[in-house]
Amino acid sequence: MRSLFTATFATLATAQSTPWPSFGNWTETAGGYDFILSGPAKLGTKAMFELDRCHYVWNLLNERTNCDERAPSDATECMDQLFQRKTEIGDQGFLDMFEREIIEARQFWYEVNDKSELDKPETWKAVEARAVVSLPNITAWAFSAWSSSPRADAANNRENAEHYFKHSDFTTGSGVSRILEGWGGTITNFTIPNYSAALCAGRAMVRPLPEFLIKACGDKNLVDGKDTNFGVLNIAARDVDGASFGQPGERGIDIYASIWYGGAISEEHLEAERQHVIIEIVNMSLKAQQDIETGAFAVPAPPTSYDVGLHDLRFESRNADLPVCQTSIHSAVHPMDASLKGSSGDFVGIQHSRSTCKIHDTSTSRGLSTNKRSLLSLGFLFHEVYVRRCYGPGLNPALALTPSFQEMSIKYNKLAGKHVLVIGGSTGIGFGVAEAVLSAGASVTISSSSGSKLSKAVASLQATMPSSSSSQKIQSFTADLSGPDAEERLEGVFKQAGPIDHVVLTAADSLSLMMLQDLTPDKILAACQMRLVAPLMAIKVASRYLPKSNESSFIITSGSAAHKSTSGWSVVSYFTAGLQGMVKQLAVELKPLRVNAVAPGHVDTELWDHMSAEEKQAMVKGVEEAVPTGQFGRVEDVVEAYIWLLKDRNATGTVAATDGGSMVV
Repeated sequence: MRSLFTATFATLATAQSTPWPSFGNWTETAGGYDFILSGPAKLGTKAMFELDRCHYVWNLLNERTNCDERAPSDATECMDQLFQRKTEIGDQGFLDMFEREIIEARQFWYEVNDKSELDKPETWKAVEARAVVSLPNITAWAFSAWSSSPRADAANNRENAEHYFKHSDFTTGSGVSRILEGWGGTITNFTIPNYSAALCAGRAMVRPLPEFLIKACGDKNLVDGKDTNFGVLNIAARDVDGASFGQPGERGIDIYASIWYGGAISEEHLEAERQHVIIEIVNMSLKAQQDIETGAFAVPAPPTSYDVGLHDLRFESRNADLPVCQTSIHSAVHPMDASLKGSSGDFVGIQHSRSTCKIHDTSTSRGLSTNKRSLLSLGFLFHEVYVRRCYGPGLNPALALTPSFQEMSIKYNKLAGKHVLVIGGSTGIGFGVAEAVLSAGASVTISSSSGSKLSKAVASLQATMPSSSSSQKIQSFTADLSGPDAEERLEGVFKQAGPIDHVVLTAADSLSLMMLQDLTPDKILAACQMRLVAPLMAIKVASRYLPKSNESSFIITSGSAAHKSTSGWSVVSYFTAGLQGMVKQLAVELKPLRVNAVAPGHVDTELWDHMSAEEKQAMVKGVEEAVPTGQFGRVEDVVEAYIWLLKDRNATGTVAATDGGSMVV
């Protein structure tokens, strides 16, 4: 009997394709197609892809467990024993053991993401692949239903040749699986949504769309407390008859997949990834076949609006209980109607997920007739569409439906979705920075030497965070930087906080105001710890975790004392001037990471609490009489300088003065 797992491949790629590699003795080329002739396709992939990777991880395990156990020469045996070793070590132990590789891989994906701009589709590259698979129990609807279930995560398949050491979770509603993936000589630690619609605002997509939009857009996310996207996945399927793939009398499904990567990816990597996508498609279809045959997955009845002959799926009746999003759509070819038409309208392939929906319009494309036609009759057409996030309750629907508004939001609101660490963020200017980045749509982590101050600050931040910002996070970690172990404590903060895009350092101690004759070496060194040593250690640690990109930055707090002469401020002036010189040096040393400083003048913070009320009142009066603005500095004003430096990708080696004009008088 002809193998149940015979598959035919036709591939599409935006990059120049290299010859398709042979899967050992498992394949045969005929008529321009590659046929997998025998057994599950994944067995063929093992012979080619798995053994080297298994040995790679095996050798690392030997090195880190002081073991000299020899790896099996057979791929299947090697994987079996490797899983056994992983089980003995435990999931967390395994993650800890490969922490270095995880950090390196995370950095690679940061660089990919940071070099591709969301509002410039030309900076993204697509890997496209298509497979026609002939399996007895698989229809496009069955594959779509299976792919929308938790069982569909290809990484959950222990037999999958491309993944290792997975903590699989089939629990309905969990939404993700955790993966430690051996890939291309690196190890990546991330989660993948189980084929549910994901937030993909601003991602440009050009895709041929068969009738089942299984996954309109799915971002792989690094597992570190923040959604860090490095690729956008599109999957769709349609029914085809045997004549389409040279097997009259049979039927199959045509599965399309594309992954969008940042422009930093090399052409060689694109080709390797295209091959990887083909293997994933085949493995998914085989797993769907197995689950359906064994009863592990029961195919539900098609939705009432699905007509097998029409091949035109509408999701409205299926998702009648879900809120309808209002989505702005802008075509790269010409503007498209931005409103939903309802269940009898022109849109197909609508998927809802929380506050997000993805829409594909089949009625208008490249000069075609506006009469509604089925996707099958249209064939594989490319639509250039920006898919924007639907705005949640409380925002102006008129704005949500205006493409120019959303484009401007993405263009100028550069902190939305970012993660900012504020060292010294429990009080004063640091707390103000935390408030400001939250209001700009970023997540924030604050650290301080005082646990009680952190608790109070977190409560205040949570009370002011917009109710619609469910994706934003607030974290806090205690870290005392006044001792010789400052670097170690900072390392702990970065490890716990997860991926960070920007760091702001505002931590300081009480002012070290001393006249020259009162200075001693011990007093100078004590003042040096928080005002020079701690900032240096902070940027040393941060440079190991921040993405190497001009979209990330480190901001140090200096002061106007570097240039303004005041009696008793010689030590403070010495260190603030040193910080400003350090900023200019490190801006070159750490490029393209941006390094800047803010130099506040007098600001009304807890820094002056050591003064009596009378002393402070007199100081404030003197400052306000002296500076051109006539106002003692306020936190909410000074913080704007930090926000500018966080957002301006063209600013580095800069010292931003916010001192009421004290330098000009």
